[in-house]
This record gives sequence, structure tokens and C-alpha cells, in this order.
Amino acid sequence: MADVNLFVSSANATTERRISPGWTIAQLKAKLEPICGVPPVWQQLELFVGAAQEGVRIEAADEDRTTVGAFELVPYARLHVADLRPASEQLDLTDVAAVDKFELTDAEYAARSDTVLAWKRQQKLGRFAAPGAAHFAAEAAAGGVVVGARCRTGDRRGTVRYVGRVPELPRAPVPEDDDIWVGVEFDEPVGRGDGRAGGRRVYACRPSHGSFLRPGAVEIGDFAEEDPFASDDEL
Repeated sequence: MADVNLFVSSANATTERRISPGWTIAQLKAKLEPICGVPPVWQQLELFVGAAQEGVRIEAADEDRTTVGAFELVPYARLHVADLRPASEQLDLTDVAAVDKFELTDAEYAARSDTVLAWKRQQKLGRFAAPGAAHFAAEAAAGGVVVGARCRTGDRRGTVRYVGRVPELPRAPVPEDDDIWVGVEFDEPVGRGDGRAGGRRVYACRPSHGSFLRPGAVEIGDFAEEDPFASDDEL
């Protein structure tokens, strides 16, 4: 006889299983124990077909010789496994507080070499990654080096037009700088370009008014634009 798919239910779970009519009742109960957690000697099996309110008990005087095929196995009927043990001996698998758990302290977990944390540490990912451009851009912003801020470098004054990486420019002399550049548009034509780098427009700027500088070379402050025609003698 061909195998039959049945829904196996118990107090703790419901699952679909393929049942062979050639199994004895004893064999069936042994196979059900890992599914429902009820020892064979305490199992009471009932087969419910369709919407039937009463089931047909699968039992026999000699369960080692009686096969499951002796009962009418309708595909996708429900085979319910009742636990006949005293309530005090039954396992309540829905009570997670009663289940022993494997626990580690944060220090014990950090010391292990077979964890996701250890893998991230080895691969330098997440919080173990080297600070990147976004980190140093944030640091620059924390220091006030943000687009639109007034600034000066030496005696040249201007406005910050760009903060970030510029792949076309030389790499940072020290890793900590992480290639962050500050694009400045000076008030006067004392710059070295117009906001382009390697032919690519990085920020809009008037010709000869732009320069790329490291954040440390830029001083942020309330630096008003100077009047080149003003006289020191004027009151």
C-alpha cells in the first residue's frame, strides 16, 4: 500500500507526516515520540477524518503485530496523539521559563572564537571597521566645517562649498585623514581652480576662486567678506 499523508497533532505541535500502512502500531508510536514528546507506552492515538468530532482509536491487543493499514487511513486526516501520563509528569513545552537555556556573559561571548562577533572582528566589520569617510566627514562637521560656513586659511577668506572625498586628488598623507577634502570658494581670485578636480565638477565656483584643502587647514568662524577698496584710514 502507498504511504499516506496525515496531519499529526498533539498538545505541543501539529505537523504533516507521511505514514506507511505497513508499519505496526508499535512502530508508528516509536516514530511519533520525537515529534510529540510522548513515550509510546503513554500514547493514545485517534484518527479524525474530515470534520468528525469523534475519532477512531488506533489500538490493538497486539500492537507489535497489528499494522496501521488495518485502519482506514484517509489522506490528510488528523492523527491526534494524546498524552496519558499524569499531569505532573507531562512536559509543558510552551512554558519557556521551564526550559534550560545555554547562556553566556558578555565577557564569555567576547572571548569565544566561533561567534559572529569573532568573525566580524577578524573581517574588520561593523564597529571593528576602520573609520571611514563618513566618520571623518562627521568629525569635520562637528568642528563646524560644513557647507555654507564662513572660513579662512591664512589671510584668505571664503565659504565652504564642499566636504567629502575627492578620488581625483592625492590620497591623504596620514590614514586618519581618510581622504576628506574641503572645497572652498574664496572671496577673491586667490584660489587654484573653479571647483573641478581631474576635470570633474565637484562644486560650483568662480574661476581662480576655488581650492581643495584638508579640514585641519580650514578655520571656521564669523569671517566677514573684506572690502578690497576700504582704506585703513577711513572711520
